[in-house]
Amino acid sequence: MINVGKVVLLLCIICVPMTAYSEKSEDRPEPRVVEVSQSVLLVPLKEGVTPQDAVDAMVNKATELNVKLVSHLKISKELQSRGVKSRHLEVVQLCTPEDAATAIELNLAFAGYVPCRIALVEDDQGIVWATMQNLDFQIDGKIMAPASVELAIRINQQMLVILTAGVNGEL
Repeated sequence: MINVGKVVLLLCIICVPMTAYSEKSEDRPEPRVVEVSQSVLLVPLKEGVTPQDAVDAMVNKATELNVKLVSHLKISKELQSRGVKSRHLEVVQLCTPEDAATAIELNLAFAGYVPCRIALVEDDQGIVWATMQNLDFQIDGKIMAPASVELAIRINQQMLVILTAGVNGEL
């Protein structure tokens, strides 16, 4: 029997990152998953989208989805204020309190994943990437109970929508 939730997740995983950067350019890198146990999704900001544009778009999309902005850490600005040279690095932390409570009821270990984070980080080529945890390895790894999988799929979908809005600078 086909698990509709997993099919929807697979489509989101395949389609959302690609639509997040749908305008191809030969000199811009493609979205990728890094080697750290395939646990991180990296998507470059669309050409012309500034980190501030991305943050504004992510916060707007999160609000639209009833996801709360918990924190906005401007790490590179803090480092610069301390006299430390740094590439761009900032972290937007988001949470739906009801989802956090549900996750922790399902398994206390999920507290380590709360709140959800999207980081904007500049690479050594000056390209700013939006990065977030890729929940697929946990969802597909059969290490979660079915109720946890359903919650993880929903949260992952929301975060992918928020990340996509950010990389495109969609207000």
